[in-house]
Amino acid sequence: MHRLICRRDESTLTKLVVDRSCGQLVDFTLTNTADEFLFCYVIDRSNLLKCFRLVRSEIYGEDVADAAKKLPSLEELELCHCMLGRSDIRDIGRSCTQLKHLRLNGHSGKERPLERDEEAFAIAESMPELRGLHLYGNKCMTNEGLQAILDGCPYLEYLNLRRCTGIDTSGELLKNRLGRIKNVRLPDDPTDDYELDDVDHVSDPYFDDYPSPPNYDDEGNYLSDYDYDYDYDYEQLLQ
Repeated sequence: MHRLICRRDESTLTKLVVDRSCGQLVDFTLTNTADEFLFCYVIDRSNLLKCFRLVRSEIYGEDVADAAKKLPSLEELELCHCMLGRSDIRDIGRSCTQLKHLRLNGHSGKERPLERDEEAFAIAESMPELRGLHLYGNKCMTNEGLQAILDGCPYLEYLNLRRCTGIDTSGELLKNRLGRIKNVRLPDDPTDDYELDDVDHVSDPYFDDYPSPPNYDDEGNYLSDYDYDYDYDYEQLLQ
């Protein structure tokens, strides 16, 4: 079981590592790249992936949705500063029926502006098994979209809504519904300690006290029932 982080200008080494993994790669992070060929290369050879992160990428949403069809075992997905639409998110959810944790942050808007509640409705329509949902800075989501998520994702145990400024959580009904979720971060909660960090995925220190299930490490990274703590040593591979 292996974990791989690919940054810009590492495509040759990444392909070598993927080949050496013999289809056993379960955790893959691709960041700061527009290399669609590399993206497809990894996906086509890694159908056991359980955790996939795409950060600051120019890979189009329809390509991510197509890739999701090849990842039936995916449990955790992170898409940050990527180009996505409602249909892309919906198709991902319908393809990845084992998806339990979603981090969707910083829609790039390069293709077109987000429509009102577009992402929220797509999540509600297609991801009923979610336990953890991390949305950050989604200014297009309103109470209507949030209600749809609460209806469509009944097993949520963690919900992060920080900087989702279109939401008003002052109403008692919505407060009561949110209160049933074990760990909720509201739009006005502090964000001083939140950023895209050097580990190439969204750092959310509030995951540290996430009470259930007990499979988050000290940095807030989701750990499933498999081991992906091993990182390849590129220099050793080239010897």
